[in-house]
Amino acid sequence: MKAAFFCNLAVVIGTFLSVQVYFRARDGKTGPQNGLHAFRYFTTLSNVFAGITSLILLIRERPALSGQTVTLTDGILFLKFLSTTAVMVTLLTVLFFLGPSMGYGFLLAREGLYLHLIGPLLCFAGFCFLEKGAGFPKAAAFAGLLPTALYGAVYLYQVVLKGEERGGWEDFYGFNKGGKWPVSIAAMLTGTLLIALVVLSIHNHV
Repeated sequence: MKAAFFCNLAVVIGTFLSVQVYFRARDGKTGPQNGLHAFRYFTTLSNVFAGITSLILLIRERPALSGQTVTLTDGILFLKFLSTTAVMVTLLTVLFFLGPSMGYGFLLAREGLYLHLIGPLLCFAGFCFLEKGAGFPKAAAFAGLLPTALYGAVYLYQVVLKGEERGGWEDFYGFNKGGKWPVSIAAMLTGTLLIALVVLSIHNHV
């Protein structure tokens, strides 16, 4: 449990240091304006979710540093599962979809290195190999769809239904390229479910 504590500590610190960079004045905008803009990206949202979850676990696991036995509740571990799945969606989307089109150098530079790679891997290692608790049924993997599905609904509205010309978002992920947003949604949900199943299976097995 001590290893889990330090893993969660690294996630909390890494998330804070990476996200605070967005709250700086630049390009003619104030810090709060830039920070708010960053929260339209799944990368930011998933990592902040993971950071908050890790903070909760950090507080809960602190007694382990003095040798006390710590038992994590199913609720806390379930939140860790959801956030781990979310940041793994971020990592794998970067590796297999965004990286080839935008360039890995751009996506893994500066804070992107943590948010797109190091942070997700820390969460994966923590939940799958270090967090001790009862396993979850495989059906729980469907709950792992929640972060992606909720964000997908907002992205669909802002990019497709509302549109950038009416104050919505630009299609910064390219999911609506060629009007193929139904394919993108199906692919993302299917991919997320597979990720959730793998994450849950490894956690249960270990």
